[in-house]
Amino acid sequence: MKDPRIEDLARMYNLLARVAALDKLKTAWNGMLRYAHFASSSSLLTRSAAWIKATGVEIVSDAQRDKTMVDELLALKLKLDSVMTQAFHKYVASLHCPLPLV
Repeated sequence: MKDPRIEDLARMYNLLARVAALDKLKTAWNGMLRYAHFASSSSLLTRSAAWIKATGVEIVSDAQRDKTMVDELLALKLKLDSVMTQAFHKYVASLHCPLPLV
C-alpha cells in the first residue's frame, strides 16, 4: 500500500470478476482489515493492513505532528480511497469496513 500497484490490483479485480469470485475478495479484504492486529501472516492483504494501521498509529502518536495530524490522516484516507476506486471500480463501496480501534 505504500506504493500501490494500481494496474496490478485492477488486473486482479478483473480476473476475479470474470470467475465470479468478487465475494471471496470482499471476504478476504474485510477479514484482513478487521483482524490485521491478530495476524502473523505475510500475505499481501495482511501486510497492507499492517501498513495502513502502522501509518495511522505513527501519525497519531507523534506529538510533533499535532498541528498536521488531521491533514495527514485525511491525505492517507484520500490515497487509500483513490487506490480502492481506481483498482476496484464501482465495487469499492462494498469493500469498505471500519478499522478496529485496538
